[in-house]
Amino acid sequence: MEALKERNEKDAHSHEAEMKDLNRRIAHDDKIKEFMMIKSDDRAELKAEEAAKKEKMKGTCNLFSVYSVCLLRL
Repeated sequence: MEALKERNEKDAHSHEAEMKDLNRRIAHDDKIKEFMMIKSDDRAELKAEEAAKKEKMKGTCNLFSVYSVCLLRL
């Protein structure tokens, strides 16, 4: 009977330790997921800014081409 009580206590401690470890891992995974979402959003914003800059540069290049043609015609 004493052996069953000891085994039960040992199992309970083991279960408690395993639950703490699993909860810690879940919390860690949640933090990593949140970090990756923030990083993804930041990169999306940077990509959008770069696309806007490229469009602006295309407009500037086109304007430069127009000015060059006009200058050659003069």
